[in-house]
Amino acid sequence: MCGIYCSLTVMGQHDSLRLKSTEYLKTGNSIQALRFALEWISHIDSTDYGQLAAANEQIGDIYASEKIYGAAINYYAQTLELQSAASSMPLLSKLGDAYFENHQLDSAAVYYERIYALHEKRNDYEGRLHSWQQLAKVYKQKGDCDKALEYYYLISGLIEANNDSRKQPLVENNIAYQYHCLGDYKLAIEHFKKALSYCQDDCPLDLETLYTNLGIALFNHNEFEPSISFLSKALTIAEKKNNRKTIAQIRNMIAKSHFEYKELFEALQSNNIAITTAKAAQENNLLKDIYLTQANIYERLYEYDKALDYYQLHLQLRDSLLLEERVRQEQFLQHQFSLEQSEQEIKLLLVNKKVQDLAFEQLRLEKDNLALAAEKRKQELDLLRKEQLIRDEKIKYESLQALKAKQELSLTRQRLAAAAKDKEILSLREKETQQALDLAQKEAIQQEREKEILALNNEKKVQAIELEKQAAFRRFSSYILGALSIIVLLVLFGYYFARKTNRKLTLQKGQIEDANAKNEELLLNILPEETARELKKNGVAQPRYYENVSVLFADFENFTSLSEKMTPSELIKELNACFVAFDTITSRYGLEKIKTIGDAYMCAGGIPTPNNTHADDAVAAAKEMMDFIRKRRREKEKQGIKYWNMRIGIHTGSVVAGVVGSKKFAYDIWGDSVNIAARMESHSLPGRINISKSTLEQLTTNTPVENRGVLPVKNRGAMEMFFIKL
Repeated sequence: MCGIYCSLTVMGQHDSLRLKSTEYLKTGNSIQALRFALEWISHIDSTDYGQLAAANEQIGDIYASEKIYGAAINYYAQTLELQSAASSMPLLSKLGDAYFENHQLDSAAVYYERIYALHEKRNDYEGRLHSWQQLAKVYKQKGDCDKALEYYYLISGLIEANNDSRKQPLVENNIAYQYHCLGDYKLAIEHFKKALSYCQDDCPLDLETLYTNLGIALFNHNEFEPSISFLSKALTIAEKKNNRKTIAQIRNMIAKSHFEYKELFEALQSNNIAITTAKAAQENNLLKDIYLTQANIYERLYEYDKALDYYQLHLQLRDSLLLEERVRQEQFLQHQFSLEQSEQEIKLLLVNKKVQDLAFEQLRLEKDNLALAAEKRKQELDLLRKEQLIRDEKIKYESLQALKAKQELSLTRQRLAAAAKDKEILSLREKETQQALDLAQKEAIQQEREKEILALNNEKKVQAIELEKQAAFRRFSSYILGALSIIVLLVLFGYYFARKTNRKLTLQKGQIEDANAKNEELLLNILPEETARELKKNGVAQPRYYENVSVLFADFENFTSLSEKMTPSELIKELNACFVAFDTITSRYGLEKIKTIGDAYMCAGGIPTPNNTHADDAVAAAKEMMDFIRKRRREKEKQGIKYWNMRIGIHTGSVVAGVVGSKKFAYDIWGDSVNIAARMESHSLPGRINISKSTLEQLTTNTPVENRGVLPVKNRGAMEMFFIKL
């Protein structure tokens, strides 16, 4: 149990990951920001709704910062489910803004209305005002000018009710804009002038904008002279600010007013200035419209050649801008795909990390179980030894008892011998008595008979005693024989049990040695041998800096589309076949496999043992990998199966290598060289090997290459690249 200390440690880890993600988000590094945010989520308990909500909102902010509003909406919605209504107002605002930017205007309106209801419940004047402004903006974007006008009138009433006259010019300008949208130019002019009347002293509205809006409304109402007057006032303010874009816009509007007012030379003069200013400001989108105005002016002047020239310039610039927009859209979609793919890869890495953590935890438990089993066997052995000692003591006791019985038998024999001597003495005495009787012939016959009777009785007693002694000896002999049989049985049982125990211990020792060998093999499959030895010896492996390492990335082309046509088992089988072949190739050239991410394969040369041939080794391995994929693709195509192609990128530079984690070990490398190697792969082509200039300079063999020139690389600027000629 760790109690409060563990809670503080977990909270510190959460704060650290959140701060890292926030710092990367501030610097514009969305992928790193996303990585730490996802890692933050992976460490949060599923019941900690507060932390889960904060992490999901952070990911939503990351996607919103990259203008990928669809993904941002998903994460904001998940956050909203975890938050209480009282604390969700800023999140509702983010959701409304994300839906608005994603052009889901109806959904944006729903959230802005929910925000308004909360502000109204709190009687929050500024909040209600802002919510109505957002709703008006939604309907303005939808082109529903009537509905937008309703909200601006609601805003006007709210401002008047709160005596907030400073905001009145802004509201009148917006009302006028909606009337202009509806084509009611007369009312639009009226409200623009009303806004202007509020701007005599301190005005929150930019007069340049107001004069321009009023000039455009007068132009559309065919009041060209007043339009020129107000546009000229706006031009004076813009020229003081030296805002070239605004100057070009106003000049173009003045030219249009002169054009409609039949003042063609004045129009031409103003539009020429607009062209020069727009070019200087590099405002091509504005310049496109100015060229069209110029073409119309020359057409009215009957200078058709010049009109055609400017019209062609207009079309060329329009097409160029459309192409640029398509390119920007494709780049955005590519960036969106890259970020979403990074999210999936990071999630996969985190899942793999958890799986490896569980695997190492299982390995640790198995080791603990082996240790417990060994301890148990030790205790059983101690118990067997104690039982053996008891049996030894019992045998000693029984031996003493047998010795005692033997001594008693010897004593009985001595007694029998003494009895025999007594009998001999008695016989001698009888002889002496008989001699005495012979000498005393005159003694009475009765005395002789009594002596004879006494002698007979004594003889019977002696015989009875001897018989009793013989029976006792037979009983004692049977006891001794039984005891000896029991002792022999005990000795045989002890010998059998000792042999069985020794065989069991020998078997268990072999199992332990096999498990240790398997553990050693597993560790060497995960880590380099040098790193594994250091980890086993010290418990930790220190990260090391390598000055010169070649990093190789390989990735399959059309992997996603082709894998959708395969079953999961077929896909895993095919990927395994490719990666097993790659492992064999890289091992043959002394390259260290780092990891696989989905369909991507990463390895490096020159680590953990530095060498001078790593660039040549990486290029040679890349060629063999490419040959393997070509042959396999030809085999599949003969079977009528579409098969993926492969891109490879290689870069040489410095890295830091080491073991990641304390419970689950993963050998990895870090550094700018890793990112550049990934860029070399993404800038390669299917079936080609793309290398950087630094890799080319490290090659010691005469390897033919194709110079691709200098290509732009994200976050690195322009870099020179080369294809290996295959």
